Amino acid sequence: MAVAFRNNIIVTIFAIALIVMIGSIAAYPLARRQTGWNRFIYALFVSALIVPPLTILVPLYKFMVDISGMNTYWGVILLHVTFHLPMTSFCTPDLSVRFRRSWTKPR
Repeated sequence: MAVAFRNNIIVTIFAIALIVMIGSIAAYPLARRQTGWNRFIYALFVSALIVPPLTILVPLYKFMVDISGMNTYWGVILLHVTFHLPMTSFCTPDLSVRFRRSWTKPR
């Protein structure tokens, strides 16, 4: 039981750290600059959310076997980051302004 708890903590900490770092790096320019390229990437993230994970289960298993990611920490972390990263990219300019205002001191 202690080993399973330790494994869960390791995967969770690294997956959340990577998701937050990569997601925030991707979300800021997508929210601030309205270009055709950014709209394409935003549409790509939305389309990734539309596909149910069960439809890609067999190809994903084969891919993980090919890159020797089965029963490894980095394999599980990679899957978590891959499936949760599109959700972190939904940051609108209005949301970022509200966040910045809530953390600044009134003058």
